Parts: sequence; structure tokens; C-alpha cells
Amino acid sequence: MGTLGTSLARRDNALNLVRLLLATSVIVWHTYPVLAVEPGWPASLIGSGAVNGFFAISGYLIAGSRLRLPFGRYLWKRFIRIYPGFWVALLITAFVLAPIAGALTGTAYSLGTGVNYVAQNVTLWIGEQTIGQTLTTVPHAQVWNASLWTLFYEFTAYLLIGFALSIPLVRRHLASFALGATVLLSIGAGMEVGAEWPAPFDLALGGFRLWSFFAAGALVYALRDHVRVSPAVGAISFIVLVVTYLAGFEGWLSPLPLSVFLLWLGASLPMRLGSVNDISYGMYVYAFPIQQMLVILLGTEVPPWLFMIATAACTAPFALASWHLVEKPTMRLRFPKRSSASSVTKRQATTTPGRQAPAL
Repeated sequence: MGTLGTSLARRDNALNLVRLLLATSVIVWHTYPVLAVEPGWPASLIGSGAVNGFFAISGYLIAGSRLRLPFGRYLWKRFIRIYPGFWVALLITAFVLAPIAGALTGTAYSLGTGVNYVAQNVTLWIGEQTIGQTLTTVPHAQVWNASLWTLFYEFTAYLLIGFALSIPLVRRHLASFALGATVLLSIGAGMEVGAEWPAPFDLALGGFRLWSFFAAGALVYALRDHVRVSPAVGAISFIVLVVTYLAGFEGWLSPLPLSVFLLWLGASLPMRLGSVNDISYGMYVYAFPIQQMLVILLGTEVPPWLFMIATAACTAPFALASWHLVEKPTMRLRFPKRSSASSVTKRQATTTPGRQAPAL
């Protein structure tokens, strides 16, 4: 039994599997509004909990990334991890799925509406969900991708922790600052700060909630070498998490137990599905438009469980293509180097006479 730090430092951990399970949980939740079916059980807890879990795991991983990398390289890696796959998903939705949907339903689609959809959303700020009249015949009308709104908060969290960890005091006392951020953000989430504020200040509502889990993940990272990967840790964190939901205090108290439980799963699960090919991001960004297409093709009388399976099966090829053709290749792109003149100067300064400069 090691610690979270040693277990999750290995490349063969199960965090990608956990994220894939979270993406599948979002599919489960979205099935009900897409089919206009009442779930009969609190399915929304599955969906919101999955999104919260994404941020908790992200907080852990991103804190480590920022501490290892200078700010420029860190920001570059975050940019190429999020944007290329997102942009391609926008293009496929606007210029492949939407025209097909328009042809199948006999509704209006034009190239201009597709361009507008991409242009309005290209920055991660989702300013447009419609593409012509292509989704006017489905229950969840005129919404092409209800999952993408969280990516704005995700990248904003990257920026916030990136700047925060540029401060030496914060770097030296990460646990204290992450704990303070978790507490303050959880209070804001529990009080639903921003719910009554006018736009765009109402964005604070989602920010307090999602960033509280991100901060909790960063807190677990700071304490990673003190958390044992033992059954007791998993059981206690899960029990505390369940109690917070049953008591109705999940907004106030769930960030830390959820973070510990999911990271414990990533360190404990024996399965390594996704450790090499991480399709969780692709599953997340493509599932909702695939669900809308399936409603057009199959109607709304499909049993929800069968619809969930069909969604996962149809989304997986898109996610695999996204990983192999977009995400993985762009993640290999290196941070732009300095000018050749500055590189020469640096090599000259570090080279001793008669010896070759070390490879950079």
C-alpha cells in the first residue's frame, strides 16, 4: 500500500478509466431530457456529480503540471489539450451532423448558420447552441451540445491556478491556500452565490461550484504523499460523500470527499482501460450531438437504457478518432522555442571550452 502520490505518478494508473466512467455518467443523465422522459430517480445527481468529478481530477493533475512547468509551457500544454479537440468537434457538428439532421428532418440549414455556430463558440464561451432550424423537431430543441459549457470554467481554472502558482508564497504553502480556496468556494456554492445576479455576473454560480472541486483536487495533490491507498480511505471518503448528499449539503461539503474517492479509485482500480488511449474527452464533447442525432433517427420511444448503450456505442468511434487524429498528435506539439539568436547565446553561456554543449 503506497500513497496517492506514488500510485498516481505511474503512467498505468486508472484515472483515465475513471474519467471515462464520468463521461458515461453524463450520457446517462442527458438521456432523460433528450428523450423528454422523467427519470423517476435523481439522475441529475449522476450528471452533476460526474462533472464535479472531472474538475476534482483536473485540479489534482493540473496542480502537478503547473508546479513542474514554467508558466509559458504550462499554458501551451493546457491550450493544446483543450482547444484542438474542441474546435474539431465544433466543425463536425456544424458541417457534418447539422446538415444531415436538416436533410433528415426537412428543416432549414445553411452554411452561414454553421459558420455562425463555430464563430460564436470558438473561444470556449458558448454563445450559440443553434444551427439554423436543424433541431426544431426534437424534444430538447435547438441545443446541439449541452456539455460544452463547462469547458469555459475548466480553462479559466487553468488560468487561475497557473497565475496563483506563479507566486512563490502560494507554491510553498499550496496545501493551506488550496484548503482556503476549497472552503471559500464551497461556501459560495452552498449559498448559491450568483443565482440571482444579472448576466454575466450569474456565471459566478457555476464558478463557485465547479472551482470548489478543482480546488479540492489541488488540495489532495498537495497532500498526496500523506494519503494512503487503502480500503479504509476509499470507504470513509465514499461514506462521507453519500452522507453529504443525503443530508442535502453536497454543495457545502462534497468537494473534498469526492476528490479523495475518485483519486483513490484511480490509484486502486486494477483495470487500466484508457491508460494509453484516453477517449474520455472525446466521449464528453461528442456524446450530446450524437444523442440528438439518435433521437432524429430512432425517435423518443426507445427505452432509456437502450438509448444510453446506443449513444456510447455511436460516440466511441468519434472519441477514438478525436484521440488518434486530433488530441494525441497536437499534444506532441512543442512549446514555441525562443529565437535562434537567444538560443545561441544561451548555448554559448553554458558551454565550456573544448566540450560540446549539453542537449536541451
